[in-house]
Amino acid sequence: MNMPEFGRALRLSQLDFSYPGRRVFGGFSADFYLGLTWLQGANGSGKSTLLKLIAGALDPQAGAREVLGIDAASEPLAYRREIFWCGPEALPFDHLLATEYFGFLQGLYPKFDTSQVPEHLAAFRLSDQLNVPIGLMSTGTKRKVWLTAALAVGTTTVLLDEPMNALDRASATYLQQYLNRVAKERERCWVVASHEIPCQDLSVLSEMNLG
Repeated sequence: MNMPEFGRALRLSQLDFSYPGRRVFGGFSADFYLGLTWLQGANGSGKSTLLKLIAGALDPQAGAREVLGIDAASEPLAYRREIFWCGPEALPFDHLLATEYFGFLQGLYPKFDTSQVPEHLAAFRLSDQLNVPIGLMSTGTKRKVWLTAALAVGTTTVLLDEPMNALDRASATYLQQYLNRVAKERERCWVVASHEIPCQDLSVLSEMNLG
């Protein structure tokens, strides 16, 4: 499927979403383009909820979501194959070894690039953790396994929710440098949600503030 005009990868139209007793979004619309969008906002402003709505982990009460023109409601499987979400929650399938987890994802995401995995493993210092069940890893190590998957998955859109949390300095620097590179290349759409202000040397395509 051809990329929509002007490099738009993702479109949200008139999304409504509420938790019991709390309305989060009403008629929310936004376009996300190839490159990097930095989503800012205080805790509780709806950043994580928005990423879960985009990822399909939550369904809106109204509105539409499209990636590359693929509608989430009418083509849910094709939609999800073009979006990968990495959040602060516990890593899914944490009974698996890291190598098993990457193999599992390769079956779900046809564009998962296994050739990239060794580079990320080395940079995140994960090479000696490959045969450890993910559930037995530290919080920071689990996060780095999930980020390795996110960097190699090859989906049109990658969603990173507070990606710097629990990372050591070297890993955070590597991730920042990687995001800076892909932001300049603008081959995929990266949406990074954080309460932090993006560093000055990060090539952010646009910033969105949820308050």
